[in-house]
Amino acid sequence: MSTSSAAPVTGRSDPLTGLPSRPALLKRLRAAVTHAATGGPAFGVFAVDLDRFSDVNTAYGADVADKLLVAVAARLTAWAGDDDYVARICGDEFVVVRLGVDPKQVADVARSLLAAIATPVSVGAHRIHVTATVGAHAATSPRSAEQLLAAASAARVHGKRAGGARIVVFEPAMTETARARVEFANDLGRALDNDEISLHYQPIVEIDSGLLVGLEALLRWEHCDRGAIAPGEFVELAEQTGLAVDLDGWVLRQACADAARLRQRGILGGDGYVSVNLSAQTLAAGDVGQLLTSALASSALAARNLLVEVKEAGLLSTDGVLEAVGVLRRLGVGVSLDAFGAGGATLADLRSFAFATLKIDRSFVQTMSESADALTVVASGIELARGLGAGAVAMGVETQRQAMMLRRLGCDSGQGYLWSEPIPLARIVHGLQGSRAGGPTWVGGANPVDEVTVDHGLLRLVALHQSGASAASIAAALNQEDYRTPQGQRWHARTVEAALRRIDTFAGSA
Repeated sequence: MSTSSAAPVTGRSDPLTGLPSRPALLKRLRAAVTHAATGGPAFGVFAVDLDRFSDVNTAYGADVADKLLVAVAARLTAWAGDDDYVARICGDEFVVVRLGVDPKQVADVARSLLAAIATPVSVGAHRIHVTATVGAHAATSPRSAEQLLAAASAARVHGKRAGGARIVVFEPAMTETARARVEFANDLGRALDNDEISLHYQPIVEIDSGLLVGLEALLRWEHCDRGAIAPGEFVELAEQTGLAVDLDGWVLRQACADAARLRQRGILGGDGYVSVNLSAQTLAAGDVGQLLTSALASSALAARNLLVEVKEAGLLSTDGVLEAVGVLRRLGVGVSLDAFGAGGATLADLRSFAFATLKIDRSFVQTMSESADALTVVASGIELARGLGAGAVAMGVETQRQAMMLRRLGCDSGQGYLWSEPIPLARIVHGLQGSRAGGPTWVGGANPVDEVTVDHGLLRLVALHQSGASAASIAAALNQEDYRTPQGQRWHARTVEAALRRIDTFAGSA
């Protein structure tokens, strides 16, 4: 991308488009605020961000990308007219200040602006379809120019996170959400330095024999103020704030070190492995080979004892993942397709990635005794794994009936509450008994419901309820953290509500 496309615009005007730059925009906004405070017209601030502009730059080059920006600037200027103000503040971001905007009509005005942009632009031999995201804010209360610009920008960011190609009118909660996200991200960075992050491990066993074949490393965060935080919540935050690579690097180093200790004690057999989930961002970062080599070297763990899990849903959606999988295979590290059946990978995709294992998504395993469609997915996944020379692992196994069905279908391995919840490293040895040529067998958690886990789940339920979380949010958090109901089932909003009623009744009678 050219300097004019990538760098913030400085000075009084933008040399590419001729539009005013950010300092000039703020000066104009201050004047509008002063005028409105003394009886002048109300006005609206509209932050505009082109969608997929970086793709245009990559596909056609900086010259085409710059001409597209010039064309968009011309469209915005024509839409605004003589009394309004258009500025380019950074890269593909523009701001329009429009006078005389009724706060009740700000969304309609934003739609008109979006329509003025969203028609194809011809640049040389290229016809480029243009869409944009518009954040809108009506200046209805005394606020500084900086606050007005920040509000419109917050609405724009909210729209981009929702998928782009839309208008979003600013709401005060957006600022609070942004502030909370920044603070949460700071907390996560500190947690990595202060040992608040830890790993639990869920056993993966051979269904026929009970032989312990592997362990999946699962993240846990015990926040100093908020208590246990659902992994999905902070993993997503890490991906959105650029901390994913740091977090994944820590997980790799810790998991490899723990697995090496288990190998030395004979708990993991010669082919036993630890599996680690890596984000698509980490895989696509370009240095995943160095990350893995360093973790394996520092722990003295053999590459064959490490498995990297890649979710099917994100397999083809991020550039660089295919190349990263090739790097893993060359290092001798196995690659596992996580949550098979929940994404959209084709047979050709699966063959090209040469997975060591296919992990069948828990949603199909847990419903296969009631749903013919789910049973078909499970059976197909097992057959596909066999045809590809890969192992099949059934996720979320909770009952003896499910284990029996998987055994009849020829599934190699399983993991789930039938055998064990995710547990700290120190507790793994307590679930083992006896030893075979490949390693010890797993007998812990023969009862699919662990009473201690249930108690902890109910305590977590109460804590979430006291923090103001809804029943649906509580259910999602409990499931994400691998807690189950006293009956060994997944949580739903209705079961959360029933549990809270029983707790309230008990507390009232105590």
